[in-house]
Amino acid sequence: MMHVVFFPSELCYTGSEVIIISATTIAFITAYILQFAEWLLNAYIILIVLYVLSSWIPPLYESRLIGWVAQIVEPYLGLFRRFIPPLGMIDFSPVVAVLVYQFILAPALLIGLRTVLFWISRLFIQ
Repeated sequence: MMHVVFFPSELCYTGSEVIIISATTIAFITAYILQFAEWLLNAYIILIVLYVLSSWIPPLYESRLIGWVAQIVEPYLGLFRRFIPPLGMIDFSPVVAVLVYQFILAPALLIGLRTVLFWISRLFIQ
């Protein structure tokens, strides 16, 4: 059986049955998880913009790539299309969806993830 021991020192030692992980290592792992989550959230914004811009180019809009993007983005955009009607030929719901995502949803998700990672790390570092 392997045991994991966390020490607040800078040393990381791997023995035959004991792994010692420092507080610094846990901080780096937490930072990498948060950076990856932030990258994913930014990638979702890029997918929304790609989907909206592709609607102006019919051959691109009918491609398999945009079909895949639509499956990812449409559930979120559909929430806003129910409440924000298009004005003529212009649909403003993606603009509102991006603003809500960028200023409310993404920060809330990152704060929640940061809080969860903080409490998980507090379990191991006294």
